[in-house]
Amino acid sequence: MARPGKRAAPRKSRAKADCVKHTNRSRQIAPKPVRKSRVPPVKGLARPIGRSLKVEDTRTAFHEAGHAVLQIALGIGCEGATIVSNVKERSAGSSRHGGEYGKDAQAPGESDDDVANLRLYAEDAFLLRHAIADYAGAEALRRWDPARADWRDGADSDYDSAIDRINQITQDAESIKLLFKLARRRCQVLVEYYWPEIGAVASLLLEKRTGSGKQVRATFLRSLNARRGRLVSY
Repeated sequence: MARPGKRAAPRKSRAKADCVKHTNRSRQIAPKPVRKSRVPPVKGLARPIGRSLKVEDTRTAFHEAGHAVLQIALGIGCEGATIVSNVKERSAGSSRHGGEYGKDAQAPGESDDDVANLRLYAEDAFLLRHAIADYAGAEALRRWDPARADWRDGADSDYDSAIDRINQITQDAESIKLLFKLARRRCQVLVEYYWPEIGAVASLLLEKRTGSGKQVRATFLRSLNARRGRLVSY
């Protein structure tokens, strides 16, 4: 009860107080936007690469596409490519080349196999072409996103293979240095020239995960013919 001469303080209604409490409880801080990994656009893709795809899958696709396209262009054969990881071999993907495992129509000397004849009659050129194709995976990644410094990650076995190929050509130290320079330079030139085809094969791998040799070659030729390109190996 209010004392005489003093005015009673106004009361807040219970409904209004409950409303204020409820409003305070339901107030939430807006979450910060999640930054998505950047997937650089690539001119010449058969279909666009969406942002929903994993960046690592895209990196693997371009790496393997680089190998596959140069294997075809250099005439050493491509039996297929995949971006399906292999836990046993510790690989994120692979590109299978032909011409040296003694399989049907690939044994040295068989007239119906150009790759086998290249191995038989021009082994030095055969080994050098393999070294160039070995460098192509890392070179494709370097071109795909020049801002990234990790374009050689995962390519250790490729570089080891290139070293082994070139060391089979000669034992002369100076010649080996020159061959390494030649292989890397030719790889850069060919990856730049065949960039639309590398993008098309990468797109194929991102869609199907695995492409047979026939599918990879068809994709390569479709892209090359569409831009009226010509087959270049040097």
